[in-house]
Amino acid sequence: MPLYFVYDDYRVRITRFIPHTLDIATRTVEELFAGPGSYADRLQTVIPPQTRLRSIRSDGDLVIVDINEAFVNATDRQAALGTLVLSLTDLQNERQQPFFRRVEVRIEGKALADFWGEDYDRQFTRPMLNQEYTTP
Repeated sequence: MPLYFVYDDYRVRITRFIPHTLDIATRTVEELFAGPGSYADRLQTVIPPQTRLRSIRSDGDLVIVDINEAFVNATDRQAALGTLVLSLTDLQNERQQPFFRRVEVRIEGKALADFWGEDYDRQFTRPMLNQEYTTP
């Protein structure tokens, strides 16, 4: 499974091999919260260590992740949210199509915006990585 962690200002993807599971979204979030494992000397997690998954459900290409309040104490909000969104939107089915295109984060059942402000009052999509730029 793909998991994203932080190195300096970069999001770094690692692949963690796990036994087959029918609930890949739950397992992905749990593995992300567990940290970078053997890469801990080079990569860091920006998600507070007390963060726990409360529930997760999907509705089409939307995955709704409800986590405990420890998450709101992330010192780098963009990076914490980014590693979660990237890890979930990188999951693919056997036809190489993404399971999820949108991620909604809830804290103890409440909107993330209730804790972090209106900028976080939305569903998050995968950011463009390595965009190609054309000159005018």
